[in-house]
Amino acid sequence: MMWRMRRRSRTICLSLALVFIFLHLLLMFVSLSLYHQPCDPPPLTRTPFAKHLANKSYDFTTVAVVAESTDGPRRHSPGVPLDHFQGGRIKAPIVEPLASSLAKLQALFNHPLYNAPMSAVQDEDLLLKVIPKLRSERSSQMWVSRSQESYDNAHWNSSSDSHPPWLRFHLAISRWQLYPHPDPNMESVIQQLATHRIVSSVQKTGGTQLKLVMSFPNYGQAMFKPMKQERDDETNYNLYYFSDFERHNAEIGAFHLDRILGYRRVPPVVGRQVDVVKEIKDITTDRKLARTLLASDVYFRWETEPDYCTAIKKTAPYDKGTRLVDFIDMVILDFLMSNMDRHHYETFEKFGNDTFLLHLDNGRAFGRHSKDEPSILVPLEQCCRIRRSTWLRLRLLSLPQYRLSDVMRASLSQDPLHGVAPLLTEPHLSALDRRLKAVLDAVSRCMEKRSEGGGAEVIYDDIGHLKDM
Repeated sequence: MMWRMRRRSRTICLSLALVFIFLHLLLMFVSLSLYHQPCDPPPLTRTPFAKHLANKSYDFTTVAVVAESTDGPRRHSPGVPLDHFQGGRIKAPIVEPLASSLAKLQALFNHPLYNAPMSAVQDEDLLLKVIPKLRSERSSQMWVSRSQESYDNAHWNSSSDSHPPWLRFHLAISRWQLYPHPDPNMESVIQQLATHRIVSSVQKTGGTQLKLVMSFPNYGQAMFKPMKQERDDETNYNLYYFSDFERHNAEIGAFHLDRILGYRRVPPVVGRQVDVVKEIKDITTDRKLARTLLASDVYFRWETEPDYCTAIKKTAPYDKGTRLVDFIDMVILDFLMSNMDRHHYETFEKFGNDTFLLHLDNGRAFGRHSKDEPSILVPLEQCCRIRRSTWLRLRLLSLPQYRLSDVMRASLSQDPLHGVAPLLTEPHLSALDRRLKAVLDAVSRCMEKRSEGGGAEVIYDDIGHLKDM
C-alpha cells in the first residue's frame, strides 16, 4: 500500500515538473518572439489627413491630434492658429497670387492716410542745402579709391537735375522724415544701389560683424551686409540676442515694413548679388579686409520697472513734442519684426529734439517667426500713447483688402533678390499679421483702462483733419 502511494506521489511530482518546464519554455518562446519584433511603427493609413501629415514639415514640437468628427471638442497644436482647422483637418494657409498683393499695395499707398496734405518744407527744416561757390575738398578717409579715374566727372550745380539720385535723396531729408510719399527719386536710388558699378570696398570699423562701405562712380556710398543665413533659418533659442547673426534680408524687410507703416525712417535698402573677388577683393584698398578675404539694451529698464514710463513722461525730451510717440512708433516696428537688438536711437543733431527718430541697424530682426517677444511692446503698454496716424494705419493693415502680410510680400517682390528666393518666408509674413493683432489689442486695452479709471489720452492727434476716416 505504501509502495503504491509513493509511486503515485512520484507520478504527480513528475507531472507537475513537466508542466512547469513546459510553461517556462512557452514563456521563453513568447519573450524571444517579442524581443525580436521590429520597432518600426505601423504604416499610416493613407487617408487624406495622413497624406497631409506625411507630406508636410512642421516647425512645432507637437502635431495636433484632430478627430475625424467635427462635432466634439478638438485639440490644436500650439503655434497653429485655430482658423487653420477645418472639417477635422489642418487647413494650410492660403497664399494669394502676387498680382493681387501688388494691387493691395498700390491701393494702400493711394489711400488718403498715406497722402495727407502737408505744408511746404521750409529751408530751416531741411537737413542739407546747396551752398553755391563752396570750394570742393576731397575727403582723405580710407575709402577713397586708389584711382580717381574710377569716378565720374562731377558737373553739379544748384539745379537738382544735375545731381545724382543719392544727392537728391539727401537734399530732400527734412525734420519730419527721410523721404516724402510719394518719392519720385526713390526708384532711381534703388536702381542705382542694385546695379551701379562698385569702385571701392573697405571694411567699416566698429561693430561685431563684417560690414563694408562701398563707393560708386557718382560718389555715392552704401553700407553692405553680407548674407550669413538661409531665408528660413530661425534664431536658436539658446542664443542671447547679442550673439545672433545680422541678417541681410532683415535690413531689406525693415525698409519695406517701415515704408508700409508710413514711417519713412529707414534709409533705402536693396538686395544685391556681389562678386566677392571682382567687386571686393580686387578693388579694395583695405589691407585688413584683403587678408580677411584671403584667409545695453534700450528696452531693459522697461522690463524691470513697471512704472518706468511715469518717470519718462516727466523727463526731457519726452515731456513735450513728439519724442514719446516717435519712440512708440519704433517700438511697434521692432515688435512687428521681432528686433530685440535696439541699444539706442539716433536723430539728426541739426534739428535738436524736434525731429523724428532714425530706424537704423535692423540686421537682427526677423530672427524667429514661431515666437513673439512681448517685452518689446512693454513701452506701449506702460505709456498707453500712440499717434492717431499710426493707429489708423495699423487698423487699415489689419483689413483683408490691405492685409499686412500681403502688401509686405508684394513690396518685397520688387527687390532684385526676390528672383533668387523670397526675402521673407511665408511663416515670417504670417507672423506680421499675428503681431499686428497683438499691437492693436494692446492699444484697445489702453483705451479700456482709460475709460474705466480715467487718465491721459491714449491717442496723440497728429492728423485731426482725418479723424473721421
